[in-house]
Amino acid sequence: MLDPFSALNVATSVVQFVDFGTKLLSGAHQLRISANGQLYEHTLLQTITQSLLEASTSFKNRLAQDNAHSLSPHEKDLQSLCEECTAVAGHLMAALEKLKLGKNNGKMKSMQQVLKIMWNQAEIQELKGRLDAFRQQLIVVILIALREPVASLKQDQLEISSKMDHISKQNDSLGQQFLAHVASQKVEKRQQLEASSAIQRDAELNWAFNDEHSQDVSENLKWRSDLIEAVQGSYEDRSTEPGDKFHDSVLAPVYRGRCAKRFASKTLRNLQFDEMPSRHERISETYKKTYEWIFESRPDTKISWSNFVEWLQNDASIYWITGKPGAGKSTLMKFIYDDRRTRLFLARGEPKCNVVVAGFFFWNSGTPIQMSQEGLVRTLLYDVLQQCTDLLPFLFPDRWEAHYLFDQYIDYFWTWTDLIRTLKAVIKEGSRTRRFAFFIDGLDEFGGNHSELLKLIFSLVDHGKVKMCVASRPWTVFEDTFSRSPSLMLQDLTYPDIKHYVSTKLYQNPGFASLMAEEAEYSSSLVMDIVEKSSGVFLWVVLVVASLTTGITNGDRISDLQERVDALPVDLEDLFTKILDSLEPSYRRHASELFRLVRASKGPLPLHIMAFADSVTVDATIERSIDTMSSSELNSKAERMRRRLNSRCKGLLENVTGARDDRSKLATHTVQYLHRTVKDYMEKAENWAKIDSYSGDDYNPHIRLACAYLLQMKTAPKLSQQQFWDNVIWCLEYTVPAVDLSKNKSSASTATRVLDCLDESADIVSRSERSGPSLLKQCTISASPVYWTKIPQRGRSLAATDFFSLAIMYQIEWYVREKIKSGYLASSKPSSLPPLICAVDHTPGSLPLGGKSSLWRSQPSQVIIELLLNAGLDPNEKYEELTPWTSVVLEMQRGSKYQPWIDIGELFLKHGADVQAEGVEDIVSELYPEYIVDGRATKPTTLSPTSLLEDLKGRSMITPTPRASFSLKKLFRRNH
Repeated sequence: MLDPFSALNVATSVVQFVDFGTKLLSGAHQLRISANGQLYEHTLLQTITQSLLEASTSFKNRLAQDNAHSLSPHEKDLQSLCEECTAVAGHLMAALEKLKLGKNNGKMKSMQQVLKIMWNQAEIQELKGRLDAFRQQLIVVILIALREPVASLKQDQLEISSKMDHISKQNDSLGQQFLAHVASQKVEKRQQLEASSAIQRDAELNWAFNDEHSQDVSENLKWRSDLIEAVQGSYEDRSTEPGDKFHDSVLAPVYRGRCAKRFASKTLRNLQFDEMPSRHERISETYKKTYEWIFESRPDTKISWSNFVEWLQNDASIYWITGKPGAGKSTLMKFIYDDRRTRLFLARGEPKCNVVVAGFFFWNSGTPIQMSQEGLVRTLLYDVLQQCTDLLPFLFPDRWEAHYLFDQYIDYFWTWTDLIRTLKAVIKEGSRTRRFAFFIDGLDEFGGNHSELLKLIFSLVDHGKVKMCVASRPWTVFEDTFSRSPSLMLQDLTYPDIKHYVSTKLYQNPGFASLMAEEAEYSSSLVMDIVEKSSGVFLWVVLVVASLTTGITNGDRISDLQERVDALPVDLEDLFTKILDSLEPSYRRHASELFRLVRASKGPLPLHIMAFADSVTVDATIERSIDTMSSSELNSKAERMRRRLNSRCKGLLENVTGARDDRSKLATHTVQYLHRTVKDYMEKAENWAKIDSYSGDDYNPHIRLACAYLLQMKTAPKLSQQQFWDNVIWCLEYTVPAVDLSKNKSSASTATRVLDCLDESADIVSRSERSGPSLLKQCTISASPVYWTKIPQRGRSLAATDFFSLAIMYQIEWYVREKIKSGYLASSKPSSLPPLICAVDHTPGSLPLGGKSSLWRSQPSQVIIELLLNAGLDPNEKYEELTPWTSVVLEMQRGSKYQPWIDIGELFLKHGADVQAEGVEDIVSELYPEYIVDGRATKPTTLSPTSLLEDLKGRSMITPTPRASFSLKKLFRRNH
């Protein structure tokens, strides 16, 4: 068997010929004559053909010399391919030689036109078909040759180890090296041609040489794309289960070194979501020397419970931790998950045992993904793959091969099926050499059907050697499911921990220490009273100790402190009510505003954003100049906000920091409810009505939060592309409900001012160069002016070419209405992307957050479409290959023939959509027969723009806006 590099050398010549032949036969390619009268294409084809013959001859000679083996199938294919290409080259050469050269230099007819003179259409098509077949055969040959260095190794493990190290260093991105060689050979052939004096360049030919260089780049990208597609296709037909492909991946043995590390890093990053670690980081740490009993082999307790250490070491699958709200379940789960003893006990004393631990903490105060099955499985899969990177080529052989050969990571959109199937494949394959243990907290905080969640948990347990520790409140659905599993009831076991916490906290307080010196007996009695009344609810104890600490600071006597304890309800909800009722009257309105800000937030609220929202008004935000706020000033604002939280909310809202945050930088902290039970209490209708009433209808928390993110954009010293978009997105996400949920009729005009200011500020910030190259310069390749909406978001450029387009895609109906009322369409510059096309594109990819945006709707807004049509926009306006009308028809042809789309089509037809446009007649005949006359589609009379009269409240006429032709190409991509 020959070395693969010989085959790749021949393939280089064949690629050159196939690319040149394909280009020659394209209708657009013009034949050219040089200054000395030579036909450029004829001379270049001679050079390429000569190179092909030499490579083919050399290949045959090498095969003849290596007579120790018969030809392999792919060697035969390559030999045959060379012969066929040489034959086709002869046909093309003959055609060019027959061409009578005129006296004029420069462009001539295209090769297609020349061939039509000499050959019939069938012969031309047959030649094109042969070239295309050569390309497909060549892709297979190249792919086999690129894989050959690994596939040809003998299966002697000692020999493989050293050879694999050598290959992984030498052949990293071998495919890229091959394509670069092809490109350099193309340039070399043209340079040889020029150096030989066979061709004399003139201005026309100079242009041709430059044009061919850009075509080389395009052709190279096409080969790369086709080869990667072939890699993917070579695995698609083998199995639908990820695990079944492992042994078919010939490049699995070279999964090592820097290339493998880069691949693992990119794969993990592809799985990650922003909020992945935040819940775990924000759960309170255990108080010192508490919960230690969980790791005792023979705990000293009279309460019957399933020994946790025994469970870690035996074969039982599930362990259930349950308990009252506020008992400390999440804190215990975090303690178990983080403690190294968990892994030691799981290893069962086997030093070489490979234990894989993964965890997820549901959080119903977080973002939607933090309370979803998708968040659970993504996090478990991420944690597992971090510890099992050797399984990556087994799971993703096509992606590993594309990365190894072409330095191209195939970005992947994870569907639910992909996630769960891949996790099960990891467990199945990994269980051969590993033990898996998953820790899942807060099953009751899951945002969907709990029976479905439990079914998923048991499917993972049943799929391999997996131990699963779960925690939840003792709801019936969980009691019924886990009744036969090892378990513990947390509040029954924390009496010593609570006693230790209360004693230590109070005894360490200098004021309480002096009281103990005077009344030791009463002091000890007070501690025991708190412990007894707690009933194992740690949260209740934390709040009571905080109340007592306030009393001690105020100089209370032991009897006063006892009265405080006696007056505090044992029930948590009654305790929360008492805390809120004890608010100073002067603070009630402010406390209400702070609670409303937290409830309106769409996730953990940054402390400095809350500080902005708490202090700004719409007018002040709009009038604020774009000027950097120093970090010291930001921290000062955050510190004052922290103090206000403590005094107004009595500990029910707390300032928290994650494990990775700098605790000295308050601006990085977040605000959240003290506990899930506080959130549950607040969301009860009667409790919230009371809190809401303190601040009244005139307070709009959503517009305050929108202004806060706008203010952050105006004052940030430097923003990355992602930080820039975060501010834009959150400003939009809060402005829309500020109008939709408001009882104030003027809220739309106020919110429009905020969004106009956002647009203006984003434009200025995106062009600012005070901290280096502007965001626009960082992302703009061409010299063409680009608006800020084209700054990439997570590596992807959006469709919107201005803010009005973005608002249409976000379906902000009131904003579009307000802008049309103000005459925006008549006064604005034409957008390169027609607004009506923005209005009918409803794909998640058109928005910054995609389908995860709370504003994304699965259907276009008929209201916005009607507003734009009534304003006089043309449904037949051309954009590249589409018009808004043909976009609607295309969607219906894809299968969207249900009522919303039918109604949208009706709107377009009423406003002059071209029923005779190419490709629309079948849809019109099927769904809108009233537009068919004598068996043919007939154009209706276009409606007058005055139909907008009622919508625009007194505005009698909207002048249709003339739209310029659009020159910017490929700005709009459909993401189906």
